[in-house]
Amino acid sequence: MRRLPELLPSCLVLACVAALAGCGGDAPQSAAQALATQAPAPQAPVAASTSSTTPSAPAAAVPVEAKSAAHSNLPAWSAALYDAAIGAAARMPLDPHIKNRSKVQEELASGLLQLGEIDRARAVAQSIANWRKGCVLADCAYECVVQGRDADADALLAQAIKVLGQQSDEEVQVWQKARIRAKIARAMLRQGKFEAADSYLVDLEPAEAKLIADERARTAPLEDFEGQVGSLEPALSGTNFDVIKAAMETATLVYEKWYERREERERVEALLRANWDKLPRDLRLAAILRMSESALRRGDKAVSSKLLDETRLLVSALRWQPEHKLPIEAKIAELLYKGGEVDRAAQVVAEALAYYDAERAKIVNIERAGALRPMAEALARTDRKPEALVLYKRVVEEGMENPNSRPRLDDLAATVVSMVANGLEPDATLAARLAEIGAKLDHPW
Repeated sequence: MRRLPELLPSCLVLACVAALAGCGGDAPQSAAQALATQAPAPQAPVAASTSSTTPSAPAAAVPVEAKSAAHSNLPAWSAALYDAAIGAAARMPLDPHIKNRSKVQEELASGLLQLGEIDRARAVAQSIANWRKGCVLADCAYECVVQGRDADADALLAQAIKVLGQQSDEEVQVWQKARIRAKIARAMLRQGKFEAADSYLVDLEPAEAKLIADERARTAPLEDFEGQVGSLEPALSGTNFDVIKAAMETATLVYEKWYERREERERVEALLRANWDKLPRDLRLAAILRMSESALRRGDKAVSSKLLDETRLLVSALRWQPEHKLPIEAKIAELLYKGGEVDRAAQVVAEALAYYDAERAKIVNIERAGALRPMAEALARTDRKPEALVLYKRVVEEGMENPNSRPRLDDLAATVVSMVANGLEPDATLAARLAEIGAKLDHPW
């Protein structure tokens, strides 16, 4: 089943450790001082060319100063964390690890884009050595359109299109090329270039078609409710699992967009409830949680709380693997807290952490950090940042349980993305540990 970024010399990460060596107890360093070795410098404008993306001709590492973005608003500590993670990814050899390294780089680029850091993400893209480079370039183009950087968007789309043309059928699967095309088309749709976008929308698989359906749902005028529902009804009433799953996720976007029109909202909810029994219950829970979050964003705490009660009943009625249950409990705690139910949120977190401790031995070691990280995020999002920092330190050590460097890199990158997204600056001790882990990644991978 399919799942869904610039390289730095490894000396950057080593320099992070060296910077920490002189840190004495009487003069504690900030995290940024612990991780950063030089200040960012202005980045060159977006260019319309791109290098080959085949393993035989990987993109060259981009110098440290090229990562700095003219439009960057990242705090120094956040930039330093990303620099360390990007440098760690560079330690993974392309042969035979091109797929794993490129995936980590894409995830780092996606994290940067979530922060609005287009230029940093673009720099990451330039060093991705497979088809994922085209995806990240198209994602950067999309964000440029959103930010009104039209010339940059056009240049990035030209790069993404060039990467698409370099993908051979012998080396790249159909769905991988389709994903690049869908992301190119999504950016063009946001630009209003509908005819140009249409040429990239042929033979998309459900996951890729969902990108386009989501974009159309977000940008549709409120008068087009019938058109949106009309496209969802046949997809949800069908029998193709992937189509139903994609349509259900798009339906939750429609639910939120038309939330304040009660009749329309309730019609979408009824459509979801009539069809979600066809899907595994974790996907049903995900839909309910998205609806609860939509209600909160619209200030409707009563509806949100009712949906959360429904979610908790479903969770308690099922048997779960801990790595699947804990992210759900973390989201429930976050939404309870945002809805003003502070004590209930704290109780959910306490029970979930006790559950993790009781079940830890049953979790495969490469899954432990991923199971525990959402709870650290929940603590950060419920204004318990000192406790979140303590738990992130544990997450980092759980990510070191497996002796192989590939899962260690996966967890390092995921933790960096998570901490920066949640505004949690590491203390000097944690910053040093992250730098140490990145510097020591090596064979066996």
